[in-house]
This record gives sequence, structure tokens and C-alpha cells, in this order.
Amino acid sequence: MQERDMADVLPEILAAQRALIESGGRHEAIQSALARVGAVAEVDRVYVFEFPPNDAGPELAAQRYEWCSDRVTPQIDNPELQTLPVREAGYGRWLDSLASATPIYGRVQAFPEQERPLLLAQSIKSLLVLPIFVDGALWGFVGFDDCTSERDWSESEIDLLITISLALGIALAETDPEGLDRRTGIYLGMIARLFEVHSATFSHTSQEHLVERTQARIRVLVHSYRYFSVIGSESATPLPDYLRSLLPLFADLLDAETQLQLQPAGQDAANMSLDIERSLDIAVTLSEALAALSESQQREHAIQQLTILLGMRDRKIEIALQAYDRGGQPLPGATALDAMAQVLLRRIQERLRATIEPLTGEEALFKITVPI
Repeated sequence: MQERDMADVLPEILAAQRALIESGGRHEAIQSALARVGAVAEVDRVYVFEFPPNDAGPELAAQRYEWCSDRVTPQIDNPELQTLPVREAGYGRWLDSLASATPIYGRVQAFPEQERPLLLAQSIKSLLVLPIFVDGALWGFVGFDDCTSERDWSESEIDLLITISLALGIALAETDPEGLDRRTGIYLGMIARLFEVHSATFSHTSQEHLVERTQARIRVLVHSYRYFSVIGSESATPLPDYLRSLLPLFADLLDAETQLQLQPAGQDAANMSLDIERSLDIAVTLSEALAALSESQQREHAIQQLTILLGMRDRKIEIALQAYDRGGQPLPGATALDAMAQVLLRRIQERLRATIEPLTGEEALFKITVPI
């Protein structure tokens, strides 16, 4: 996957995660998705382990699914991997990292000494292991083994493959997912559909920019899922803190020369909190507005600084984008949201009961008002 064109890889990964979300957890659908992802990711083995429920927590691991290339020996029938005492076997680091939504990855030779024997016995040279959360609890993990080369996993690879772990968590839920899982599944499915439709319509957007924008969408979702998994999915989220954590990802949507900052206005803004689903909706809204802004060729002046203004008025959250030129003067907007953004934002607007002003305002490029 490292050497392949992302325009070839991305559709396959999106199609696999979409099929998982829509599968209802059927065994054959999971096997098919693992095979599809394993081939396109150019790994030798993809597997799913479960932590069977017990009073002591996730201390035992059992392998449930596996796909292998014809270059390696399958491990699904390895009895050692059916009741593996994870912490006792030397993988306590894995448990702690996975519970905090942190991937395990790298070259096996660089892993702690106690972790290497079992991995080397399976001819693994490099691996990536990602947590699977079901209904907010750590259910297990999905792993990707490279038995051919000592691969260095890139951040974009990891983010893209995390969508498979998220889709697996949604597919493996015994009941319809709720909250964060449900909303993440909706967005992953929409991203896949939008990518397919946009690619088929031969719009003015280049394939390269479409791939970059789709990856940026995915990074926002992945970061948000990990962020909320760590802080807990039941409590309200301070919106300024959450949006501030997303600034580096938002900045990736803009020109390298554009400086991006978040500016909460007043004490009310600093203390405002929303539930996770509404917070995620706002983050996706902002990412779409920023993506449309970066894609526009209609600006007469280069944007030197872009500020996300965050405030409250009459029990309504107001979020606006304001651009400034090199002289520090505000720039008026002249950018229309494209079809991709409009499809996403129309549904978000209905859910939030929000008012969205397009990127054509005099005082701000873009503004969304959300009642609390």
C-alpha cells in the first residue's frame, strides 16, 4: 500500500468498510472484507481477535477471523491463539494502548523482548494492530501482518485502516449501534458513497484533490472517534477543547501558507459543552466548509490567516470563519459550497436544527448557528 497510488487504494478500503457497516455482522461479509483489505494493503495476514467477556476484563484473547496470502501459514487453527492470556503472555502494553484507542505498530525486531517470540514464530516482520470498540467498550482488535518486509507504517495508512476497525465495531454490535458508533458509521458510509458518486460524475475536482479531501474527512472522523473513546462517550464535551484538538487536521485542508486559529469569545464560549453527536456534526460541518474554501478558485486575495470564531448568543452557538489578508484586513467571501459539501451539510443542518450561511457573507466567510 505504501508504493501504490492512493487513488487506487482508497476506493477499495472505503468499499470494504461500507460493506462491513451494511452487513449486519455476517461471518462471510467479515471474511470478504478482510480479504479485500488485506490484498489492497499488501499485507500477508489480516485477523480479528476478541476479548471474551469475563469478570477480570480483557485478559484473554481468542482469534475469530483470519485472511492470509498464499505466502504464509494460516494461524486460525493455532490453539495458542484461541485462549491467549494477553497480559500474562507479555502483551500488557497492547492491552493498555488498545484500551486508550492507541494503535500498536512497527517492526517486530523493535518491539519489547517479551513480545517477540510469539510474533516471530508466525514469521511476522512488521505489524499494525488496531482496537475494535463495540458499544463503547473494547471488544478486541484487528491486526495486519507483513511477513515479507519490515514495513514502516505511515500515518495515512494507519488512519485509513482504522476505518476498518471502526466498521468492524459497528458490524459486530449485537444491537443497532447508538451514539458515537452510529454517527461514525453514518459518516463513513456517506464518505464512501460521495467518493463513488464524485468519481463517476467526472466533476471539475481533480482525482488527486478528491483523494486528499476524502482522506482529510477520514482523519477528522478517526481523530474524533479516538478523542471521544478516551474521554468517555457519555459526558458532554467542551466544544472549544474538541475543536482546538482538530486544528492540525483542519489546517491540512488549507494552503500551507494559511495560518489557522480558534478564537472563543467570552466566558460562555469557553464553558460551552455539547453531546458527542452534535460536537461531531459541527466538526464535520467545519471540515466541509474549509475544504470548499481551499478548493475555490474565486478568491481575489490570498488568505494569510483564517480564524474560527466561536461564541454564544441567546442560547445559540455561533461558529464563523473569518479570513484576513496579509495586511490584516478581513476578506469577504465569494465561494459556493460544492455538491459534496451540500449533501453532507443538508443532513447535518436538519439534525442540528441549525442555520448555515454559505461562504458568501460580508462579515464572515461562513457561519453556522446551532440552538442548544
